[in-house]
Amino acid sequence: MLCIFLNVKGAQRRLLEYGENLKWNFMLSL
Repeated sequence: MLCIFLNVKGAQRRLLEYGENLKWNFMLSL
């Protein structure tokens, strides 16, 4: 149960980092 929870948190963190990267790439390309 705990490892599933940790995997979900890790996935959310990667998704947030990916979103931040996309946002910065978009802002810098304007």
